[in-house]
Amino acid sequence: MLMLNILLNNSLTSDRKRIKLQKKLSSVALTTAFSLQNLLRIILILLLLYFSPF
Repeated sequence: MLMLNILLNNSLTSDRKRIKLQKKLSSVALTTAFSLQNLLRIILILLLLYFSPF
């Protein structure tokens, strides 16, 4: 019984760690996507300004 409890606790803590890691990775991916989107926006604006007639 004690062994089963220890195994369950270990799997629960590893699940928690995995969930934390997944949240961290998803937030990193989101910030990367946002920064890439902002970079593309800046490049587009600069290109428009460069090719604008005035």
